[in-house]
Amino acid sequence: MTESKQKPKVRIGKKEKTAILNYGLIKEQIKTLTKQKDLLKDEILPYFEKTNAIMLTGLDKYEGFAQRINRKSMRFDTATFKEQQPKLYANYLKPSESTEIKVSLKSTEQQQDDKVKEEIVDAVMDRLVKENK
Repeated sequence: MTESKQKPKVRIGKKEKTAILNYGLIKEQIKTLTKQKDLLKDEILPYFEKTNAIMLTGLDKYEGFAQRINRKSMRFDTATFKEQQPKLYANYLKPSESTEIKVSLKSTEQQQDDKVKEEIVDAVMDRLVKENK
């Protein structure tokens, strides 16, 4: 018979709940920003076809440069190794642990937030489609 360990329920205050809420909101922002960053990277890569660096001057409040850096590396093909040498692969597996905090949020303004996010993604996608025609 397997015993399930039940953790005692803990009451936390508004400050602690706000910290958890902020954690969840930041995770969601990172996810959204990563998608936007990836879309913009695809859009700007063609600008670097003739040069590896572009000076960013004549902009309000910012100046600097952008540089394309190509890196080559060698990576171990774990999938092939596992397929061709399953016993040896198993000998080198080691247990690991990780901790994830999953926060599920529903905003009272969620529909409005979702609409704004969709509009941003749609605008970026429209611009990409127009430029690639």
